[in-house]
Amino acid sequence: MSIASEITRLQNAKEAIKTSLTNKGITVPEDTTLEEYSTLIDNIEGSTGTMDPMNYYLKEEIDKMLNFIVNKRINGLGKEIEEMLISSYDSKRVTGAQIKSFISKYNTKENMILEVKATTSADYLEYGMSRGNGTLLLEEVLEYNESNEKQNLSKMDDSSDTTNYVPASAKFTSELIKSFIGNVIVGVRFTRSVS
Repeated sequence: MSIASEITRLQNAKEAIKTSLTNKGITVPEDTTLEEYSTLIDNIEGSTGTMDPMNYYLKEEIDKMLNFIVNKRINGLGKEIEEMLISSYDSKRVTGAQIKSFISKYNTKENMILEVKATTSADYLEYGMSRGNGTLLLEEVLEYNESNEKQNLSKMDDSSDTTNYVPASAKFTSELIKSFIGNVIVGVRFTRSVS
């Protein structure tokens, strides 16, 4: 079973738990965390101390979800950096000069993913301490290996490399890279604008 299918299964189970609790007259706030679901189940009125099979199943599914999240935990970048990323780089238009400045400042930040696609024919190049999987929603933050390497910052300034050169005045769109579960911000992707 793939991680993505396991996540989907767990998300569906969480919705089933919420529906079941709601059907039993329990109000489940939108921001209820997985840890809080088991408390809601334990507090169902009329409980005799033994769980009926449905509640047992629900509690078991919650435990599986919690275990999955703990084992696949994606560490965030810290509240201050996340707030800055949201205000400055969440679906914004930026210049090549802004990208270079930002990457120079944060390319050594632990768990930070920094991806740049300098031209339409280029691949996303990785400049952060961690790397992504090519999507904006990650199951896990990846480490570099022999087939994937962190790029040297000078690559953006090499005008002889017409595919990966980042001109200071060029326009890019920035997007936040987040975890699939928990919506934890882990980096920024910059894509060269066509116009």
